[in-house]
Amino acid sequence: MGCILSFDVGTTGLKTIVISQEGRILKHCNIEYGIVQEQEGFAEQDPAVWWDAAVKSMRFVLTGEIRKEIRAIGVSGQFQSLVMLDQNFNPLRKAILWCDHRGEEMLPEITNKVGGENLFSITANPALSGSSVSFLLWVKKYEPHIYEQCRHIMLPHEYIRFRLTGECVTDVTSASSMQLLNVPERSWSRELFRKLNLDDKITGPLLECGEIAGRTTARARQETGIPQGIPVIAGGGDSVVSAVGTGVIREGSCFTSIGTSGIICTNTDRIRTDRKGRVNTYCSAVPGKWAVITCSITSGFALKWMKENFCGIEMEAARNNHTDVYDEMNREASQIAAGSEGLLFLPYLMGDRTPHLNPDAKGVFLGASSRHTRSHFIRSVMEGAAYSLMDGISVLRELDIVLDDYVLCGGGAKGNLWRGIIADIYGHAVSTVQNDSGAAMGAAVLAAYGCGLYTTLEEAAGHMVKRNEANGFNQKNHETYMRYWDVYRDAYVRLEDIFRKLKEIND
Repeated sequence: MGCILSFDVGTTGLKTIVISQEGRILKHCNIEYGIVQEQEGFAEQDPAVWWDAAVKSMRFVLTGEIRKEIRAIGVSGQFQSLVMLDQNFNPLRKAILWCDHRGEEMLPEITNKVGGENLFSITANPALSGSSVSFLLWVKKYEPHIYEQCRHIMLPHEYIRFRLTGECVTDVTSASSMQLLNVPERSWSRELFRKLNLDDKITGPLLECGEIAGRTTARARQETGIPQGIPVIAGGGDSVVSAVGTGVIREGSCFTSIGTSGIICTNTDRIRTDRKGRVNTYCSAVPGKWAVITCSITSGFALKWMKENFCGIEMEAARNNHTDVYDEMNREASQIAAGSEGLLFLPYLMGDRTPHLNPDAKGVFLGASSRHTRSHFIRSVMEGAAYSLMDGISVLRELDIVLDDYVLCGGGAKGNLWRGIIADIYGHAVSTVQNDSGAAMGAAVLAAYGCGLYTTLEEAAGHMVKRNEANGFNQKNHETYMRYWDVYRDAYVRLEDIFRKLKEIND
């Protein structure tokens, strides 16, 4: 039969799947874990938590027959989060997660030492909050005794890969998010290590995402039950690997992931960058390509916020009718016409990343009148989140990236109404995938290609990723939405100074 074992080391849990080479999920397991927040702005996890979850999940999914058929292992996980190991490969401290804010303090130092233009030309991005190097410099400054013992750095999925193989290597997507890579050349930047006074021996040899990083060891077999000698493919960071998991390989195709945040990712044949910092440009999981990523911080979270704070009636109806509360919300919102009769929602509940780069932006309902009901408000939240995604699409188009294929994934892609709203706002048909397992699916496709089950990555994705029939769009609704989108964008500009004043008062 032949099948692939794949992991996605997420921020709040580990997803594990076993998938046949034809793309059928045979077993799956999700294990949740928490974030350690010792003080405001900090976010950490003990690497042992990830490995414990991986061990438990393998013991669950590796039944007798499946164990014999595993041909390769794929890995993916959260970008940027920093793992530090000593000379004996033991973690020196809890990992600092991508959503931790303490690295922001180090950004001026990075820019000053390297030079803003020079940093951008090397890494394809300005100094990034949450980058591995910003965390590393923070540890060097405030925990020098930890830094002096550090011999290896890696990301969470790379730690799982290391525990399986004993090999310290780095994939090009992870290296991109560390901000120590020459992204255009896909090689470590010795200049960055030198100017930041960092030891260049703490990073491992570079691999493309579909290359074999090592093979499972006897120790891994004893701990997990996985057979010894199974190839473990390098894999990569979750956003770019998720693109592969939705069949987004070529330039012109993009995926929108609607989870807590809204991520849009597309691959390009030549490097595309944005000097305004509205996108991240990394090495793609597809060899020889680059990934351009936008982020709307609270797309899916906005609807969850609406549900938990204002939809008690719908939650009660769902309990009584044995339905999902989101189905009840969709039913109400579907009764309202496109545009919510002029009720707009700016979904900046936790600030904004793309396109405004403003952590102080706030959520706003605009245009409310006596005729608006709760159903209007529910729909306006869906539409506002979709407008924020359209902001990301518009940035990609501004970078001369011509898009002709749109795929939706994540929890927000499951509802027909929201899919329709996004299609109408994009002005293009949108597709979904049958096995919507995000980065775990992408890592499986990379592994199937990397171990030789398929001769090309395109062939692997073509066989393993199955798309559902596309949702079309309504041209009239699109025209309505574009008029409201103009107001939506103008509203942010007019409110930006108000957001600043609110911050000053709250501080």
